[in-house]
Amino acid sequence: MSRKIAIVGAGQAGLLCAIGLVDNGYQVTLYSDRTASNWFNDVTPTGLNGTQKASVEIEHQYGLDFWGTEPQIEGIDLTLVLNGQPGPRLIGRAAGTMQGVDLRLKCSRWMDEFEQRGGNLVIQQVGLKELEQIAANHELTIIAAGKAKLMGEVFERDAERSVYDRPQRNLAMLIVKDVHAEQFSGAKFPALKFNLFPELGEYFWLPFFHKSQQRCYSILFEAKPGGAMDRFGGCSSGEEGVEIAKQFIREHTPWEYDAAKDMQLVDEKAWLKGAFAPTVRHPVGRLPSGNIVAAIGDTAMAFDPIGGQGGNNGIQITQNMIEQVVARGSDPFDEQWLIDTFERHWQRFGKASYAFNNLLLEPIEPAAASVIMAAAEHQVVADDFISHFNNPNGFFPWIEQPDLAKAHIEKLTTKKEPQ
Repeated sequence: MSRKIAIVGAGQAGLLCAIGLVDNGYQVTLYSDRTASNWFNDVTPTGLNGTQKASVEIEHQYGLDFWGTEPQIEGIDLTLVLNGQPGPRLIGRAAGTMQGVDLRLKCSRWMDEFEQRGGNLVIQQVGLKELEQIAANHELTIIAAGKAKLMGEVFERDAERSVYDRPQRNLAMLIVKDVHAEQFSGAKFPALKFNLFPELGEYFWLPFFHKSQQRCYSILFEAKPGGAMDRFGGCSSGEEGVEIAKQFIREHTPWEYDAAKDMQLVDEKAWLKGAFAPTVRHPVGRLPSGNIVAAIGDTAMAFDPIGGQGGNNGIQITQNMIEQVVARGSDPFDEQWLIDTFERHWQRFGKASYAFNNLLLEPIEPAAASVIMAAAEHQVVADDFISHFNNPNGFFPWIEQPDLAKAHIEKLTTKKEPQ
């Protein structure tokens, strides 16, 4: 008889975990507060969801690539904006094709797929009382409920690893159509276009595949609190958000205004604003009864979206959980095993991903600045820099140490530049 596992939360991480475990022969019950139809029709996007090659390949492994290569994103185009003018610019190719797929499309389709593959879906609000019952009735209970308040009560914040105890950016995301991408000058290939303002924050354009299956853009503003970009706080509708975005672009990046001037919201729910502190939580939650539960996705590690690592980490930590559950065989899913399972992910991917993402929230340090400047001049450095977004372990330790950064640049630039 196969082992009984419960998963609470039907976002990207929860659904991937549920499908992966069903495919491996486990009896999986997935608890969700929304149906597939709710996901598709009734909610706002829950995040940007730009995924790198390694994460896309995991989705392919489980046969969940229902949108092929849509949208085609081949790299990142980063401009440092200085004194109101475009400064150093690097355009680098990624390690492989990236994707930006509307989570409302992805999660609704994956929820249907989970049931088709034999999973048991329960539509139910889960509070502490319900969680106690679920944990008592399953050998392993995995929580993938994002940043929900209840999960913050179940899983303690890891103060040593979390770094921040308050939001570092005020966020606003808009999914827009009628963007004149041909007006983005100098584009070499379809790319995530990133504008970095040392004093104000960042905003970027992500080629995006909307739930209606049309190509469009998701634009995300990462505003430093109190600065000129921090103007979305009183926004009450997506349409208002689009006008605020146009105004900022007209004032601060006028060279992109022709691309943005006609943009409009793709659907009335296609926007989101907010702020949260990047957080790492202890991987084991202990309920009042003494039962234990595990965390994956944003419940375990919540990332600011600045480096595009949140969704990727969510997929990687989920794959790690699936692998470790399978490797456990018939042994108990005890507390030490849960700790060891998380530590495996932390050492293999999570630590570097979280550290790199947090570096982008801070003023640019000399080592990183030297690499950005070199990448603006040398294509080989640009491609190398962007390729490591796929697995941020490749950034360390040189991105933090000027002498190592210099040596890394010299090693790259002594090779023949690509034609």
